[in-house]
Amino acid sequence: MLNTIMGIMSGTSIDGIDISIVKTNGYDLYPTNIKFTNKYSINTQRLLRDLISSKNQLIKSNDFIFDLENSITNDYLDSINIALKKYKNNVEIIGLHGQTIFHSPKLGKSIQLGNAQKIANMTKIRVVNNFRQNDILNGGQGAPLAPIYHKYLIKKLKLDLPSCIINIGGISNITYYNAKTLIGFDVGPGNVLMNDYVFKHLGMEFDLDGDLASKGNVDLKLVDDFLNHKFFKKNYPKSADRSDFHMFLENSSFKNLNVKDALSTLSFLTAKSISISITSLPQKPLNIIVAGGGQYNKFLISTIDKLTDSNLITADSLNIDGNFVEAELIAYIAARSIYNLPFTFPLTTGVDKPLTGGEVSFPNRNLL
Repeated sequence: MLNTIMGIMSGTSIDGIDISIVKTNGYDLYPTNIKFTNKYSINTQRLLRDLISSKNQLIKSNDFIFDLENSITNDYLDSINIALKKYKNNVEIIGLHGQTIFHSPKLGKSIQLGNAQKIANMTKIRVVNNFRQNDILNGGQGAPLAPIYHKYLIKKLKLDLPSCIINIGGISNITYYNAKTLIGFDVGPGNVLMNDYVFKHLGMEFDLDGDLASKGNVDLKLVDDFLNHKFFKKNYPKSADRSDFHMFLENSSFKNLNVKDALSTLSFLTAKSISISITSLPQKPLNIIVAGGGQYNKFLISTIDKLTDSNLITADSLNIDGNFVEAELIAYIAARSIYNLPFTFPLTTGVDKPLTGGEVSFPNRNLL
């Protein structure tokens, strides 16, 4: 039986809310024509930027977190209402990832904001969220969540195996599938450092097409220094938070670079970390599909292509809307949660055995 599920994703790039309505049973998935991105309100953007600039210190303030979650939830509701007006049939379930503001497997903590009960009450639709907690409670990293859906896409596309899907959002993550083994892990910074840098120095949301980066020179010594960070030395499975790499932007040598050289260096860091992750896999993938916002950075994609010896394909070129893979993923694992199917695995999060997860909020319950 297929359920009509609205998947909602707002990633670490904090560029907005992605929504996709699909039909899925947790095995197969069929997108509808309802998919769109809605930007966060000015208030939510301001609060998120305040959190980033505080180096997560504001997480300790209950009042700040209350205000931020309330603002995020209201933005979710605005986006959900737009989707419900566009879609003329009934939505049975809402899969809500929430906005990640902190992720630390070492501390056994991952915080996603978004009041699922309020959304269930306001929409009269049950909401599935909190997908990471059960995995973390059982010794897993709680991330990445994407591999099970990436595996489905690789099989659906009938790609020669082994193949990979790399999602370049704020953080890059990779999925490897060879018909027997499913591997997934966070690779390192995706767009997060580049986007935060251009926002701080130029007031821009991103470097369109990687145009500025393409005109700069890579500081290879800095890239090598950055790649000595402990995260890159860890074996998979592993996961990261956007704040794990922010010290790179504060490096004194990096701060002396001009804008174009700085962006070129950050772009190469993202590409190089991806190429290193590929060499760590059991076999060289025959195909690499790139999804997420990073697929539109032409300079980044050309650099990854030069550093890897595989068939590099963007999701869009395969008629997969790469912007909405993660929203579809959330709908997919919401269905797997409802049907008690696993979506985290030993070689994707480090958990001991395949696990399901998620929590269901039903309408008309009192808010705590």
